[in-house]
Amino acid sequence: MWARAGSPCGRGGDRALAIDCPDENRFVFVADVAGRGRGAERPADFLADAARLLVCQGMGVATALETLSLAFGHYFGGRFASAFLACICDDGTVAWASAGHPDALIVRAEGEHEHLGASGPLLGVFRDPSYRESSSALHDGDLLVVTTDGVSDALLDDGTRIGERGVARCAHAVRDAARDPAGAFVYHLFGAMRARLDDDWAVLAARRAG
Repeated sequence: MWARAGSPCGRGGDRALAIDCPDENRFVFVADVAGRGRGAERPADFLADAARLLVCQGMGVATALETLSLAFGHYFGGRFASAFLACICDDGTVAWASAGHPDALIVRAEGEHEHLGASGPLLGVFRDPSYRESSSALHDGDLLVVTTDGVSDALLDDGTRIGERGVARCAHAVRDAARDPAGAFVYHLFGAMRARLDDDWAVLAARRAG
């Protein structure tokens, strides 16, 4: 699993991390705290640390997002965040849930891609949040790509945003990258697409184990 994140100012409020738990489960977590720059750093760090703690205690992805949402609302009332959380099993099964986050993509080896969309509300908004756990599969040659909206909002030379289609094009372009497809994604975004990232952003890419 590979992750990249950045911001025009400071570390920003977007996080992407791979989590290897003691029970050998492997998780990916991507979050985007509303706002940008240094003001979003502390709540973003809270979400990343809390997500790691919850899944390493054996909590499922949907329950973990519910717990994160309540804790985030308690400690950072008035703020909200989107998040994507998934467990990737050794057999390629992906159990995932999404809190109002931009669609994750599974880019298939055959050239198609699958959208993994939101399954519940943004974190920190409701007192009784509920999230649905869904499942998909990563086969040999497939690539899971998760980004924040700072990527889909990146500007091209003509002033338009790359949008979901641009994210998908970029993901397809780096599907076969042998080393660090997340880094290759960012390189393709800046290089081939000549996009400008004016907001906090994060990219995570993952393949099945083995």
